[in-house]
Amino acid sequence: MSIQELYSKKIDAACLILAGGQGKRLTPDKPLLKIDGIPIIERAAKVAVSLFEEVLVMTNTPGKYKFLGLPLAADDRRGCGPLMGIYSGLRRIEHEKAFVCAADMPFLDEALIRSNFRKPTISMSSSPGRRKGRSFCTPFTTNGACP
Repeated sequence: MSIQELYSKKIDAACLILAGGQGKRLTPDKPLLKIDGIPIIERAAKVAVSLFEEVLVMTNTPGKYKFLGLPLAADDRRGCGPLMGIYSGLRRIEHEKAFVCAADMPFLDEALIRSNFRKPTISMSSSPGRRKGRSFCTPFTTNGACP
């Protein structure tokens, strides 16, 4: 498989875009702020749609994001923060794996996201003067940790 084919292939996973913040620090509608004329959430959604087979926007204010043309869903219980958005989204998606991002992330990096869905590896690392240690990354799915 060529690099172009690899990068054109969608990831067998869902993307949850969390659009439920209260906007206390900047504005109530930060995902709708524009960069170069494009709302931040639309920039994130374009990357998500190009990468993932399934994209779901988690929001308790669906009217604000209807223009995206993506499926929208509300939290199972309001007022519980982003973890409830993740929980509610995981219950609704068809895929076993999911990538989660905030609606106010305008510069999602496709290569970095793709690297998170490669086969997990365990690496040994050590440095002079320090104890030998292990670092590893374990992705999680709706059924627990990947093998």
